Amino acid sequence: MDSLQLPAKVEKYEDFLNERLRTDLKMVLNQRDQLYSDIGELTQLKQTIQHMQSVPPPLKTMVDIGCNVYTQARVEDVSTLCVAVGMGFFLEMELGEASVYVDKRVTELTERALELTHQASLINARIKMVLQALNELQFSSDTLEQPHRHVW
Repeated sequence: MDSLQLPAKVEKYEDFLNERLRTDLKMVLNQRDQLYSDIGELTQLKQTIQHMQSVPPPLKTMVDIGCNVYTQARVEDVSTLCVAVGMGFFLEMELGEASVYVDKRVTELTERALELTHQASLINARIKMVLQALNELQFSSDTLEQPHRHVW
């Protein structure tokens, strides 16, 4: 390889590493973190559903009325609740239906999070491979610039 082409190759690999691989890794990890956040919210909903099933009506609770201002509330009928199902839509479900929905949704999101973890591992492997290639290119440029002297 020509020593004049070497800096251009190194720069090309560094650009690929910084602009593509590291941004892809950050995006995948952010998506995975969002999924884990959603799983946490669904787990909290599941616990709330279990609590609602175990407590006889009326249910006394605190309700956020905005800006973290809470007021006491009394709910006479706790047999149904509205669940956010995505895209801004809410679906009224009975407690048993909501519990089944939450379980299925948690399973689905956990599988998706595992897929994203696998993608992140592949991107990390590519980053290591590019770093190794950069190391080899820079090492070869160091040996090209130094004249070799044979010692007998």
